[in-house]
Amino acid sequence: MKNKILTIVGLLLLFNSYSYAENEISLYSGIQTLPHATITGTADGSSVDETIGWKGKSFTTPPYYGFRYINWINDGGFGIEFTHAKAYAPTNEMPTGFTRLEFTDGLNLITANYHRRWKQESYSPFITAGLGFAVPHVDITVNNKKTYGYQLTGAAARVGGGITYPISKNYDIYGEYQFTYSMHDVELDNSVGDLAVNLITNALNVGVSRKF
Repeated sequence: MKNKILTIVGLLLLFNSYSYAENEISLYSGIQTLPHATITGTADGSSVDETIGWKGKSFTTPPYYGFRYINWINDGGFGIEFTHAKAYAPTNEMPTGFTRLEFTDGLNLITANYHRRWKQESYSPFITAGLGFAVPHVDITVNNKKTYGYQLTGAAARVGGGITYPISKNYDIYGEYQFTYSMHDVELDNSVGDLAVNLITNALNVGVSRKF
């Protein structure tokens, strides 16, 4: 038993030495948009089935942003990413009885990611893919009945790619395109009903990374 414990400890220490070969944290913002998406369900006794041209309003408070952590081992990396996106339903496209229909603080997505990069002399192309879940801040008012708060609404996925440029030994800047898909099953407070919508975002991001 003692030998097994020592072996496990040794393997953990070996893995730890590799896992800290290169770590990276980054912060980004940019322009985030959404295509049309249909929301369905029931709200205060009425059926809902409405296709909406959702708005991202990237630079309206609270702004669109995200951050991530990557543990690189050679040119492959694993990490976690948080994105604070947003989705507004325009007033003239809301279902009957709705005066507010938003995921604006925000359309929060958390994923575990895989990253791949190709180092060049002065830049490094990269790709990203991840799976996780959505925790949006639901802000919906129907017939003066309000639902306001965070909910775990469903699965989320992201893919993207871009180019990183080093600006110093420890800092990089980068630009990327990122696509996300998230599923939302929303419960309205006080047994008012439930809604479902699957949202897509398209984003052009710029960010800064620190390596350590």
